[in-house]
Amino acid sequence: MRCSDDENIQPPADENAKLRASGIPVDANRWLEDHAKRVHATYANYFAALTDGDGGMRPGLASDGVHPTKEGYAIMRPVAEVAMRMAATGRARSSRV
Repeated sequence: MRCSDDENIQPPADENAKLRASGIPVDANRWLEDHAKRVHATYANYFAALTDGDGGMRPGLASDGVHPTKEGYAIMRPVAEVAMRMAATGRARSSRV
């Protein structure tokens, strides 16, 4: 079954607020970046590019606070491009644009 954009089921705003308050997004992304360093992997740090500084995504970059909009993907693209170039040349580190 396929849903149209206006039929998307989104989490209630209070659930997004609880997730932000929990610190999980910040902690999870910190762990991912540290793990990538430990295993000498390239890390595309989308979180740093998209965050509002409070553990969530900046307004307009996600329709539900989690899944990127077209504008969110536009911000993610250069981060991915840098990470792919770094991985291709064997330079493992965090990709921030």
